[in-house]
Amino acid sequence: MSILAIEIHDTGLRVMEQHSNTLLPFDLGKPLSPGFALNEDRETSIGHMAAKQASIQPLHINNRFWDQLSTEGAGELAFKHLSYLWQQVHAGVESVLFAVPSHMTPHELGILHGICKELHLPVKSFVASPITMTTSGVHLDIMLHRSTMTLIQHGDLSLSHSEPSIGWLALQRQWTKGIQNEFVRATRFDPMHSAESEQCLADSLPLLLENLNTMDTTELNLGGYTIHITRGMMSEWAHSLIAKWCAATHGVLEQNPVEGEMPVILSSSASQIPGLRRVLEKQLNTTVKTSTHSDVLRNLFTVWPAQLEEPLSGQVTYQTALIAQKDGEATNI
Repeated sequence: MSILAIEIHDTGLRVMEQHSNTLLPFDLGKPLSPGFALNEDRETSIGHMAAKQASIQPLHINNRFWDQLSTEGAGELAFKHLSYLWQQVHAGVESVLFAVPSHMTPHELGILHGICKELHLPVKSFVASPITMTTSGVHLDIMLHRSTMTLIQHGDLSLSHSEPSIGWLALQRQWTKGIQNEFVRATRFDPMHSAESEQCLADSLPLLLENLNTMDTTELNLGGYTIHITRGMMSEWAHSLIAKWCAATHGVLEQNPVEGEMPVILSSSASQIPGLRRVLEKQLNTTVKTSTHSDVLRNLFTVWPAQLEEPLSGQVTYQTALIAQKDGEATNI
């Protein structure tokens, strides 16, 4: 029997087994399953199958159900997404821990708990994702439709601030426009001339970002045409959003002054953005740390009170502090 950890993040649900350092590839052989749903002919596709149709069939796409879980119809799509994950990984699982975004409301946590019960998914605890990453600092997370800045002090989540409309999809639009202009300038080919070509451009971004994580320049081939993309170009195209993230993070620190340095911890999605770390370090004059897609779940197994003989005494709680179970800082669900 094993224990699983699942991270709810609309840029990609992910899952890991205890004592493992790697994510399980459960969605078309990939470890991240984006929060996209495609409703077509009374059939619903979820995850990568849906995301690959986002530009081709935009009117049939829903990518807000995890962000707005309490709205009508969102719970049903979240159920389908989590059900899809659970079908792939449930064998031999004794219990499941969840890492959830800090902006989730008690009502939304209740909906998620209800989905788990309907799926007979043996959830033991919900833990706010930022507290798995630091004992003190500001955690900057970028989701599809919003960004959150979460202040952690002495292992306790003391403040979570959301900035709507400056999420990953807004960033993707900035990059897409920049890449389009570069293709037209260098080759006269317009990758946005058709929905299919636009989708190919969107599908190419993950590998492009992965390449730029280890090199300054990479090639991008679309429609038989090739251009070179640099980290500097991607940073410049995202300049307006990077400025907003810096300002929002600075605002959290300025309104909540603390003694000593408060580092900024970038979530795995924020860590992929070329130039963000450098600008934050320069403008905020503080240490900025990056993270990978697996860090939250790997750390979650350490945060969760596995040393207790009967974890949570059969109750499911929402944990917002590293020592919540012992000091009574957990909220029962």
